[in-house]
Amino acid sequence: PNPIEVNLNDLKRNVLENKCDFGFASDSDADRLGIIDEKGHYVSSNEILASLYYYLVKYKGLKGDIVKNCATSNLIDKVASKLGYKCHEVDVGFKNITSKMHEVDALIGGESSGGLTIRNYIHGKDTTFAFSLFLSTFLLYILLPRPIVLSEPPVKRLPHISYHKFLHILPLSK
Repeated sequence: PNPIEVNLNDLKRNVLENKCDFGFASDSDADRLGIIDEKGHYVSSNEILASLYYYLVKYKGLKGDIVKNCATSNLIDKVASKLGYKCHEVDVGFKNITSKMHEVDALIGGESSGGLTIRNYIHGKDTTFAFSLFLSTFLLYILLPRPIVLSEPPVKRLPHISYHKFLHILPLSK
């Protein structure tokens, strides 16, 4: 099954019972990622995509726009704008995302179903790669002077984006 909130109850219970920092799940063909935070809350694929984009630009120093499909949250547009880039919207279908990424040389592209890719990587969805990016992001936040957990908001944040629980961990005002 798809790693959406309704299908991750066993993972939520496991994360809580074992006091894990997070849990992750994939679908059977490994092209969609689902994440549960340390408090058992589901992290949406929109929040994952926005967070990974922020990490790649702000902490890895990469440059470029982002591409999303029309079913994906406006959160992506807001993060792109705050970073000084553009969010390009395409019709549903990952081929539309990768085509637009190539056309505008976008850094990352993704969809609300949880699939994503980045520039100079495969033109398909890969959960193992997406989780590796997520893990890099998570490890960075642990190494900050004041470690941040997924469900804990930082001291500084942008009020008009902060309603998304996962983006609370991102110091967007830096």
